[in-house]
Amino acid sequence: MKGRPVGNKMRKQIGVLLDKINYSYGYEIYKLYKELFGDTKIRNIYYNLKKGVLEGEYVLIEVKKELGNYTWGGETERVYYTTGPYVQFIELTKEQKDLLNKIGRRNISIDWKRELRLQLRNLYNEILDFQKNKDSFLNHDKIKLNNKLLIKCSRLKKWGEDKISKELYIQFVKQINKMMKFLE
Repeated sequence: MKGRPVGNKMRKQIGVLLDKINYSYGYEIYKLYKELFGDTKIRNIYYNLKKGVLEGEYVLIEVKKELGNYTWGGETERVYYTTGPYVQFIELTKEQKDLLNKIGRRNISIDWKRELRLQLRNLYNEILDFQKNKDSFLNHDKIKLNNKLLIKCSRLKKWGEDKISKELYIQFVKQINKMMKFLE
């Protein structure tokens, strides 16, 4: 098999980091990652953040322009991330857990209704694409992709559970259940 493996260990490590602190931006994730998991290149962090957003492992929640006295000028752009519906985690050591507990969990206001709609739309498009092209797949690949999409539906339901009001969540689950019927 050529290329990078699916479900990269670094993205799982970044996922657990984001899960514990709630949200952060790229450079801060890089600094925390080095402290928790050892040396890496900042390009690896940014690559995995970008790939994680595409895979639904992380959600890009905000882009802020920050003023300050930086070596490159008086302004920087910070892209903030949090965990997405398809994030996977690794087990942390006691020392790593203690370090993250010292940082603590941060609060941020996120428009979860908008994020859930976006994730729902992306999943719906994936399912439609699968339905449109499923005749071109081998039978075992068809089954594998179908199961992968069913798992993504379940994870999206679970992820949205505590993020919106109960009434909206019920509507959200109904939409996912309709999408799941395409896969049965």
